Amino acid sequence: MTKPFSPELYRQHDHAAKCATMRFLAFVGYFPITAKEMYKDADICALWQNKTVFVECEVKTVWNKSGRWQGFKTVDVPYRKKDSKSNLFVMLNTHLDTLAVTLTANILQSPLTIKNTVYTSGELFFAVPMHCFKFYAAIGETFKLL
Repeated sequence: MTKPFSPELYRQHDHAAKCATMRFLAFVGYFPITAKEMYKDADICALWQNKTVFVECEVKTVWNKSGRWQGFKTVDVPYRKKDSKSNLFVMLNTHLDTLAVTLTANILQSPLTIKNTVYTSGELFFAVPMHCFKFYAAIGETFKLL
């Protein structure tokens, strides 16, 4: 079962997640172009070394710790992201002050797992190994690699 689209969660998280992700991208040298919703394709379009990069960002509401990973053994990314056209994936904690960043290719090469969530039961996820991600903490207008 795939989590159905939730307009309420979208309104609650989408704009703030895109803004936080765009601040991060600019800090690490990307030039964000647009944060226009490109349904199922990507959330943000940016330039990196004169190349177009598509970025998917998502808030993981159960990740409530700041400045560190929640402690799960893997970073579980919903299987529905398999259709994303993004090159880069950014997961943010619920406070939007800690980010986990990886190439989308790392996600697509990861093993699959089925789990129950607060929204679904039996949902399929990519169980992405921790070493595939870099974690960053927002400190004012800067970001620190954790």
